[in-house]
Amino acid sequence: MGVVYEAYDTQIERRVALKTLRTDPIDTSRLPDLLARFKREAQSVGRLSHPHIAAIHDYGDWQGTPYIVMEYIVGRELAHDLERGARFPLQDVVRIMTQLLGALGYAHERGVVHRDLKPANMFLLDDGALKVVDFGIASVAGSGLTQQGDLIGTPAYLSPEQVQGLPVDQRSDIYAAGVILYQLLTGEQPFTEPARLNPAISTAWNAVVARAMAKQPEARYPTAREFAEAVELASREAEEPASKEAEEKERIALERKAHAEEIERARREVVERAWRESQEYARAVAQLKKKIARRESRRAPAIATAILLGAGVLGAVLYSLQGTRDQVSEAGALRGAAEPRVRQEDDKRSKLAVDASNKDAEAKLDVEPAAEPAADLAAKARAGEDAKKAALDKAKALVLRGAEEEREKAELAAKKQAEEVVRAEERAKAEPAKKAKDAPRMAQRPGTVFQDCLDCPRMVVIPAREFAMGSLDSEAERSSDEGPQHQVSIAQPFALGRSEVTVAEFRRFADESGYKTQAERDTRVQGCAGFIYVDPAAQNPKPQPVTSWRSPGLAQADSHPALCVSWNDARVYAQWLSKKTGQRYRLPTEAEWEYAARAGSSTARYWGDEPGQACRFANVADQSRFQTWSFGQKHECNDGHYFTAPVGGYTQNGFGLYDMIGNVWEWTEDCWNASYAGAPADGAAWLTGDCTQRVSRGGSWSTVPRFARTAARNKNSADHRDNLTGFRLARILE
Repeated sequence: MGVVYEAYDTQIERRVALKTLRTDPIDTSRLPDLLARFKREAQSVGRLSHPHIAAIHDYGDWQGTPYIVMEYIVGRELAHDLERGARFPLQDVVRIMTQLLGALGYAHERGVVHRDLKPANMFLLDDGALKVVDFGIASVAGSGLTQQGDLIGTPAYLSPEQVQGLPVDQRSDIYAAGVILYQLLTGEQPFTEPARLNPAISTAWNAVVARAMAKQPEARYPTAREFAEAVELASREAEEPASKEAEEKERIALERKAHAEEIERARREVVERAWRESQEYARAVAQLKKKIARRESRRAPAIATAILLGAGVLGAVLYSLQGTRDQVSEAGALRGAAEPRVRQEDDKRSKLAVDASNKDAEAKLDVEPAAEPAADLAAKARAGEDAKKAALDKAKALVLRGAEEEREKAELAAKKQAEEVVRAEERAKAEPAKKAKDAPRMAQRPGTVFQDCLDCPRMVVIPAREFAMGSLDSEAERSSDEGPQHQVSIAQPFALGRSEVTVAEFRRFADESGYKTQAERDTRVQGCAGFIYVDPAAQNPKPQPVTSWRSPGLAQADSHPALCVSWNDARVYAQWLSKKTGQRYRLPTEAEWEYAARAGSSTARYWGDEPGQACRFANVADQSRFQTWSFGQKHECNDGHYFTAPVGGYTQNGFGLYDMIGNVWEWTEDCWNASYAGAPADGAAWLTGDCTQRVSRGGSWSTVPRFARTAARNKNSADHRDNLTGFRLARILE
């Protein structure tokens, strides 16, 4: 029905997409309706200005051919990936759905329902950003063009009420978005629970998809924003099991390490005990030998008696050592093997003793004839002593050998246990090691969210691209220091904090490093400048000193942004985190900050210029604060936060960053210059000019509309600190 051309706008000098409608093959009776729908696309999208909706620049008719001039998009249809059965990493699913639902929510709030949402109408850009196109059959509130009974759209993504030809509203788009989420998670079209097709995801996703695709419209998410919140919650629940699994692996590794240490202690005790027993045995043998030596010079009967007594002593010694040797696993067997030999020696010595007694009786009758048998007996006694000594030496050797074998067995068991612990630790570390190996490659993917440590800030990969920095002269409430607008080329991807550094993250830094901020130690200017509000209805409160980031004069929780941090303090934090992680952290340059804040948008604020939208995206001076406050104009909305808000509580921008406008002013690396004349064009920090003053960007919780703009700038001295200012970090990608 149509043709789309790549074209060049000679007036504005830019590439555009020129979409035309072919009228020749169309039944003339249907032509008026189709022309009306084609024009309605221009009208419906022309009223939308959102970073994830393809913009329409113009509508016209040339010689009977209607055309629409659209934003030129470089990328690919999401359908291209899904048709190949691709399964997206969970972080990409969350990023794509967040951008899609942000675009739908924006359109729905302006009365525009897409009605033909499908992967073929969703383009993924090279930097990972999403663009929704083709609002050609959109239902526009008040147009009167959509009639009950019309069946328009792509069947696989039509809601039940569309199939039945019933009236539709934004919940039909919610249904189609649910089908797309299902495909992103599983690589297939419905219908069964996503977690059955993709075991890698949490069962929490089943409930999210089921509600989005409920048959009855009233059972679905009522708004795209609530759908997006459910997606974010499910992604957090999916991260929790992985964290618990890592904790469990760490616990098992610690238990195995403790077990190995216990085995080693037991092994040492066994070896030491066996050595002590062998030493005691050696001392007992030495004492026995001394006793026998003292009897060698005595007469044969005495020698025989000594031999008999010696055998008894040996038995007593062996018996006394029995209880000790039984403590060693094989000592009992050694003793059992030695005792038969000892009993054999006892029998021999008993016989010698009888013979000696007989000879002694003969000696009483005739001393001379008894002399020779006595000498023979002495020789035999000495032979018996030698045999006894050999038996003792052999028994000692058996005990020592048993102790050595016990030691070797204990060492072998400990070695095997240590090897098992090492293997278990290697298995436990295998997956993190693989992730660490793949981290440099994965970290380059735009939109990737990561942490370098458990207590480190969460970072988002920002793609490399060219953008227009600063504001045009025509932008309302601009300041002269925001121009001239100029092109800046971000040549390399980098990572930026997903939110500002929190109180909890800054406290960990202060506790580990012992660092005292300038507000805590500066002897010239104590404390931190700021407003202390007691009465929310107070008018024109005056600045007064507060203590430091620990007590900034406002109610702060761990999840709130750290306040009262000077530019110098922020740089010390970046240096500490770099040393802790081995990565290169720093403050973002001013160009990097604005590029990341814009996230592809060209409006004064990255969420567009629609009045009253600020409270969805930013914590700024709104109707919730100081009802009678006369300091400047307030935003015409109410978010319920008087002061700072927990980070990440508002809708993220197109790059997945939170609070780029509002909450706290954020330090950048750059020196102050009153205009962009001569500014770097490569995104580097501008380190010439007034370097006693440093640039901060983004506004704070008390910022009025004039300064709650992406291009708005601020300056303060490097040691300045107040309870309106914090910071977020950038990280160089290796």
